[in-house]
Amino acid sequence: ADPVPAAAPPASGAVVLTAREDVWVKIYERGSGRRAFMGVLAAGQRFDVPADGPPLTLRAGKAGAVAVTVGGRALPPLGGPVQT
Repeated sequence: ADPVPAAAPPASGAVVLTAREDVWVKIYERGSGRRAFMGVLAAGQRFDVPADGPPLTLRAGKAGAVAVTVGGRALPPLGGPVQT
């Protein structure tokens, strides 16, 4: 049988970041450097990405510790447990 292609993530909808474990993150505007958030997200804590702002960039100390949903649908992991 042919493999079933993965469903594409939604093109729009609320973007939510949730810490699977304590993780340092920086969420910022790349051009200006203006920060939306910087610090440790505690396990279970979430950050709702503002829908009406400029595009933001995410840096995480442990990419695999950050779960991302778009429009309520989970995206694949951003990286391994120790990747930034």
